[in-house]
Amino acid sequence: MLHKLSVPISEEAITELRVGDQVYLSGVIVTARDAAHKLMIEKFIRPPQVMELTDLYARLKELLAGGVVYHCGPVVSQDD
Repeated sequence: MLHKLSVPISEEAITELRVGDQVYLSGVIVTARDAAHKLMIEKFIRPPQVMELTDLYARLKELLAGGVVYHCGPVVSQDD
């Protein structure tokens, strides 16, 4: 099944997705590698206690609410 979704995505639209569905996304999509995912978990799952992180936390929370994080793994070069 083909789904055309705009970010932010509603919870209802997400629950309709099934493995193998094709999804066209429009809107702001965050790309991140493994280190960024680790940082988000360590620093932003709970509101930060450090004052300088507060603005970044608020922006990430806003950006990721109903949003999409596309995992971009490292590029591995191959010897020919």
